[in-house]
Amino acid sequence: MGIKVAAPSSSSGTHRALSVYLLAARKITDLYCGLRYAIRFCRLREWSDAAKSVRTIVDDPRPRRPRDRRFYDRFMKIQHARRHVPTRCVTRMVLSGVADPDKVIWVRADDLTAKTVFPWDLYFNDILPGDWDLHLGNLDVTNKHRSVVQHFRDGVPWESTDIFVNRYRPDFARGTLPRGAGSLQELLRTYETTIEDLYESIRRRGFVLASKDGKLDIPHVHIARNGRLLFGNDGNHRLAMAKLLNVARVPCLVRARHMKWQRIRALMARHGADKCWKYVDPALATHPDLADLLAR
Repeated sequence: MGIKVAAPSSSSGTHRALSVYLLAARKITDLYCGLRYAIRFCRLREWSDAAKSVRTIVDDPRPRRPRDRRFYDRFMKIQHARRHVPTRCVTRMVLSGVADPDKVIWVRADDLTAKTVFPWDLYFNDILPGDWDLHLGNLDVTNKHRSVVQHFRDGVPWESTDIFVNRYRPDFARGTLPRGAGSLQELLRTYETTIEDLYESIRRRGFVLASKDGKLDIPHVHIARNGRLLFGNDGNHRLAMAKLLNVARVPCLVRARHMKWQRIRALMARHGADKCWKYVDPALATHPDLADLLAR
């Protein structure tokens, strides 16, 4: 039976050892998932995509060119596969309060104001030390968020919004295919149909739990050391629409947690819902990521 670490350690040596352990577990998961999908691509004789899958093992922090839609779809399957990899049991051996990766939390849309701009990818089941949660960008000034506001509030045609002018047109000029579209006109038609329909759905029904290929298709967040919710890379359009339409809460999956935040979950798991407030700030009682530990 593994040793449970439920409280912060006063030993810097223990802290470093735990950090190395968690980073090693992450790289083992990288290896498992990267090779798993590389083998699948090789069986399909899709050598280029097999090579890309192998490169995901390295977690190269350099900027990457946009991937084609086929590889992006397969890459998302790798992301979902990480939610249930065998190596997640390694983390549970040393940490208490590790959350179920399928847990959905309902987040106040107004609380999502920043997103991570750390150059590494952050995956499901990641519990990471370091300063990745301090590398932040303002969510409301991104091209996608500004474009949703420009189009639906100000009536700007899609082709004149920031996302088309600043990103999609340059992408096509370089020969890349953003969102898997074969041309700028094809992408514009997608926005005029799919994105418009999505906006109308949120306006009428609010933000609902959606699925794709049998898997939840909702935005994800990461959780910083102090519990701050940081928006990820999926669902930018939907979140911008939800904010514009004053939707109160949106459903999210949690991918990465900072190790210091995980220690708070560990304290709560160890001491229980009634006694944990001797060790944890009571102001965190309403935090959506702690609801499972408080049986809310």
